[in-house]
Amino acid sequence: QVFLAALLLVLVLKLDDPGFVFLAWGFVAARVIHSLVHLSFNKVLPRFTVFLVATACLFGIVGKLALAILMS
Repeated sequence: QVFLAALLLVLVLKLDDPGFVFLAWGFVAARVIHSLVHLSFNKVLPRFTVFLVATACLFGIVGKLALAILMS
């Protein structure tokens, strides 16, 4: 839900930073890979690593959004 809310705010505030697009696609790709690992061999370490990548992308989106709101 945080991902959707953050991207909705990006759209409403008309923030056209390519970093948001890169981080959003990174988050989506990491979640897809996380699901594939879970459904296939389901080893904890690779799954957790991909989860951390997705979380880092989400923190990046929220951080950039917070900075954009504070700077406006």
